[in-house]
Amino acid sequence: MLSVQQHARCFLEGGSSLPHHNKITPRMMHTPEHSEGRHTRILQLAYHRHADLLCSFQSIALITVRSVCTSSLTMNTSDHILVVDDDPEIRQLLSDYLQTSDYRVSTAAGGKEMRQVLADTHIDLIVLDVMMPDEDGITLCRELRTRQETPVIMLTARGSPLDRIVGLEVGADDYMPKPFDPRELVARIKSVLKRARSYPVQTAREEPAYILFSGWQLDTRARQLQKGDGPIISLGSSDYMVLRTLLDHANRPLSREYLLSNVYNKENLPFDRSIDVCVSRLRQHLEENPRHPTLVRTVRNTGYMLTTDTVTEQ
Repeated sequence: MLSVQQHARCFLEGGSSLPHHNKITPRMMHTPEHSEGRHTRILQLAYHRHADLLCSFQSIALITVRSVCTSSLTMNTSDHILVVDDDPEIRQLLSDYLQTSDYRVSTAAGGKEMRQVLADTHIDLIVLDVMMPDEDGITLCRELRTRQETPVIMLTARGSPLDRIVGLEVGADDYMPKPFDPRELVARIKSVLKRARSYPVQTAREEPAYILFSGWQLDTRARQLQKGDGPIISLGSSDYMVLRTLLDHANRPLSREYLLSNVYNKENLPFDRSIDVCVSRLRQHLEENPRHPTLVRTVRNTGYMLTTDTVTEQ
């Protein structure tokens, strides 16, 4: 089997990089990952369809030419992607392909190297493999979400809906099952980065013990609401996160997409009403007349806005 570099060299020299004995059949492409070796995993990733094969390697072959022409222009301006995968060949393949799309790329073989890169370098997005031997991608993504908001796209051979849901619930921004077309990965990277940059910027600050607004007091540690000497209302996790997000951006309209991503770490789907349900419950607590809300207002064609001033107490 020819290496990626040999394929690239053949293209640069104007010849074919696919000898007859190296052509990939549909049977090879759709063989389950667990029954094949390392090389088949690469084939599943890079040779998703015959129609994409020439295009993919032609792009990889252009690295030698494009890096000479564009490295000085893109080194300081292009987005920096971190690829985390225990397979060195997949890391190299993804690194090469992403560089053809003008991304800067760093790689890590696992959690330890990932943490080191993140400590030393600003990373704009992480491509994270799920199935790794020491620390799996789910564990690493959960850890990342406790301390930073760097966008994460997870890669896995597990393609069941349940696996995708678990990945999204721990904080992944997108989820791609293998095998996939590398061009789709680039498209998703662009989409996730664009979406992440559309969110309101949250600056670091000391967490307040209490937030006061419109006669209400929110205990951020106990996640409880109280108005004056009235009853204490304990909030569920989702309701609390929606209220906190609205309070953090009081008097500013927030889209359903932003609220959904901030609370559930998932994309807005056409029939997903989870944010609306949370807002409805909050209105039952906060509004004198929930049918005609004045505090948690609906902003047409946008989302919701909390119309109040806030005071924080430590």
